[in-house]
Amino acid sequence: MTDTFIFSVLFVALPLDFIIAYAGRKRHIGFGWSLFLGLFLSPIVSLIAVLLSDRIDEDNDLNWGCLPPLLLIVIIAVLILLFKWSR
Repeated sequence: MTDTFIFSVLFVALPLDFIIAYAGRKRHIGFGWSLFLGLFLSPIVSLIAVLLSDRIDEDNDLNWGCLPPLLLIVIIAVLILLFKWSR
């Protein structure tokens, strides 16, 4: 990997993913799913999903919105690590 690619991922894409996910925290898509989309697809896809998602009313509770995508990210990371270590 080139230095430019690593720089663009670390200092552009990741902060952009978290900013877009933060914007999705009060929408039906939630923080976790918008972060998942940003990390595994692209920040643009995540932004489109956040903007198309409906806002949550102030009365609704934001219960376990982040847990399913967080578990999915952890499972995928573990599978990738296991696959790399098995070689």
